[in-house]
Amino acid sequence: MAGTSFRASAQAMPDVPSATWPDGEGGAIANVALGAAVVADVPEHLLGRAMAGLQVLMAAAGVAGALAGGALGDRVGVRPALWLLALVMLTATALAAPPALRAARRQATPVAAPDETLDPA
Repeated sequence: MAGTSFRASAQAMPDVPSATWPDGEGGAIANVALGAAVVADVPEHLLGRAMAGLQVLMAAAGVAGALAGGALGDRVGVRPALWLLALVMLTATALAAPPALRAARRQATPVAAPDETLDPA
């Protein structure tokens, strides 16, 4: 519900970059990816505790982000705060993507070479 008012204000200011992606859709994608990683890495008997702890941290981060965003918006104005948010998001993506892609390549299972002894010729 909190994202609805922000989306309305972002639509009222078309020259400001829209920050609705991390508010809803991006958060859902990240939540699914993070949940899959936790399920793969955490032992089964600790999985409930790990997921509950993760939900508490995500909720606390949302509250802290809302408070920090409001304070920044009051300090520098709404438009500069949204531009700053867009710049921070692009920088974070640029810094996080290369190591994540390298790790994904390392974890990828290589395709087995075809067995040449089964050749019917």
